[in-house]
Order: sequence, then structure tokens, then C-alpha cells
Amino acid sequence: MTSPSYSEFSAGDSMLGYIYQCEYALYHLLDRDNPAKQISIETTDDVVSDGLEGDPQTLLQLKLHRHNEENKAASLTDRNPDIWKTIRVWATHIHSSRLDPSITDFVLMTTAPEPSDERSFAYLLSPKGASSKRNPLIALPRLTKLAREISDDANLSDTGILKKGAEAYLLLKEDQRINLVKNMTVVTSSPSIIGLRKKIDQRLKASGGTDEVHGQFVEGVVGWWYGACISHLHGKGKHPITFEALSRKIAELAQSLTLSSLPAYDLDEALDNKAMDTLRTRTFVRQIVEVGYRSGGDFLMSAMLDFYKADAHRKRWIEELRVDDIDIRNFEGELRSRWRIYFGSVELECDDCAISSDPESGYRKLGQRILKDTLSTQSPSLKGFDASFLARGSYHILANGKRPVIGWHPLWRDRFYKRESDT
Repeated sequence: MTSPSYSEFSAGDSMLGYIYQCEYALYHLLDRDNPAKQISIETTDDVVSDGLEGDPQTLLQLKLHRHNEENKAASLTDRNPDIWKTIRVWATHIHSSRLDPSITDFVLMTTAPEPSDERSFAYLLSPKGASSKRNPLIALPRLTKLAREISDDANLSDTGILKKGAEAYLLLKEDQRINLVKNMTVVTSSPSIIGLRKKIDQRLKASGGTDEVHGQFVEGVVGWWYGACISHLHGKGKHPITFEALSRKIAELAQSLTLSSLPAYDLDEALDNKAMDTLRTRTFVRQIVEVGYRSGGDFLMSAMLDFYKADAHRKRWIEELRVDDIDIRNFEGELRSRWRIYFGSVELECDDCAISSDPESGYRKLGQRILKDTLSTQSPSLKGFDASFLARGSYHILANGKRPVIGWHPLWRDRFYKRESDT
């Protein structure tokens, strides 16, 4: 079966362009070194960024070129259609008074390599920086001269990209041209669409979540972002996407994934004889036997496995600094509150047992009910980890030791709690 060919009528490149706009808008809004208050897509420009109070508005024209080893992109030249198409868009908005070039930043971003000619006005309008050769004062006359040459070139089509861009630029007043060029930046070698997603991933690294859930976190943010972009475009840009909305979603996702970020470890689902013999001497096992369960029965075997798994997970989470003593205390506090409800509910029946002909039989039945109701109730989670063995095993941890804090038999304190005077 042959692979489908890439049709000359395909809208694939256009689709990639729109996806690139959405991806770059997210990448830009995540940039806290150059903070933006809100972003618009496909309004005045491909991407429009409104800065914080007092900062200029930034117009971003994005030019994505697909290239590989066989099809390498040519470096940017002064007659590159991308440049003149962009200049035409900006000049038209300025000429119609929809933009004030003195308070607007104009940025052309392209995946094409930087100009090879250092005299190129695109080279002279490179981003500011320590090694930048940026010089708008030299770029301005070069751009104006080139616009006149293009406008007068009889070999160029009057409806072509170059001529229409040059003529739109020449329609501007002198001060408008000065401000446009002064605030214009040409950014070459921008990341490809694949590289851009990697950069978004990097910017989200410090936003929340752990390494285990980072992939889910990124997909959650990006998924929400595309939904926001669709709503924004459907509303024809009336409502920009704000950084506040993005940061709120990031916080929500980070919190929800952090809450469920405790990993489950692979542990044996059956205990060997040595482990079982050791556990049978523990107080929590004796407490279960005290209310009538057989020492070799399935219920007790299940309880020992829950104890083992819960204890192993809790210790490892603490070692890996995933939880701390406060987390454990709060979790155990919730468990004790639930146990207290069921233990307290049998108080009146305990009084009846005490005066019956066979009080111990009555106590055991009440203890079995307390144990069953407590273990089967809906249990709290620990940082979102809600595997049932954790709560059941933690109840047994609370019922263990020389001074257990819960018990099942109505008289468990007298029988299992060792006071200082008893030791």
C-alpha cells in the first residue's frame, strides 16, 4: 500500500501556520522576562501582545518555513516576500490610524536563517543584545531607498507582494516611518513548530507538577490553550486570552496533579511465611484476633498485606520527600475521625453487653461491626493517592504498637494500650 502523497492543493502548510500561531502565542504569554497581560490571535496581526501597564503593544508576524536536509531554507534577504508582506500589513494599519508606531513594537519572526549580508536592513533590525549589530538609524534610509527601487521597478508586478508592500511603506509620513523602523525587530532562526513545543515544555517545567506527571501537566495546559484559542477566534478576537486566565489554569492543573502525584510502587501481592510470622506478633493482628477473626483466615491475611503495603509506601514517600510528618498527621487525623464515629455508635450496646450473661461474645460482635464499618467506609486520600489499601493499612498502623491510638474491641484500651507504669 502506497503512502498518501502531499497534494499541491493541500492546506497542510496553512494549517501548520495557524497551529504555529497558537503555539507561539502560548510560548510568548509564558515568558515572564517580558511579561504580557493578554494575547490576541489573528486580529491586528498574527499575534498581538498587550504588555503590562505602561508597556507598548507588540505586534508579531510569524513566518513558518518547512525545511529539512534536502530543502534548506534560504537566508533572509531585503527582497524577501515575508518582509514586504509584513511591512504592508503594519504600514496599512499605521496609515489608517489604527496603530500608533511610536508606542507599538513590531516583530517579524521567521524560521529562516539570519541574513548573510550584514548591510541588509533585516540584519540591522536584529534583536537587541550584547552581540547585536542592530542599528535602526542605518536601516531606515536603506529600507526607504529599497522601497523606492521596488516601487519604480517596471519588471515587478503592480499587484505583487514586493511592490504592494513597498508602496504601503512609502505612503507613510516621515515620522511614521522613523517610528516603525525604530520599533521594528526581525528575529531569524525562530524555533520550528516541533522545537517550539519543546520550548513550551521547558517554560512549563517550573510552573508546577512533578517529573512523573509533567507530561500530563503540559498536555493539560496545551489542551486548555487550544480550547481558549478556538473560543477567541470564534469570537473574532473580541476577548483576548489573558495571562490571568492562563496562570489560573496552570495553578489548577498543578494543584490537581500534585495532589495525585504520589506514585504507587510495585510490591509483592503475597507475603512469604517469614513476613507473616513476624506480622502475627504485631498488636494490630492481635486486635483483629481479639474480636473473633481466625489467625490463619483470609481476612487476617488481607489485613497483614494491607499493613505491609501501606507501611512500605508511606516510608518510601517520606524518604523521597514526597510527604512530610504534617501530611501524615493530617491523613491519620481524618482516619481517626471516621473510626471514632463507628466506635462511638456502639456505646449503648456496650452497656448492655456488660450486664449480659455472655459479655465477651457481645463485645466481639460489636468489635467485628466496628472493624467492618470502619474499613469499608469511604476513606480520605493522601495527597490524592486513594488506593484502598493505603487507608485500610493505615488503620492497622494506627491499631499497632505499644500504645495504639484506635482499636476494635470495645475494651481495647484496657487490653492493648501499655501505659508507662506497665513497662
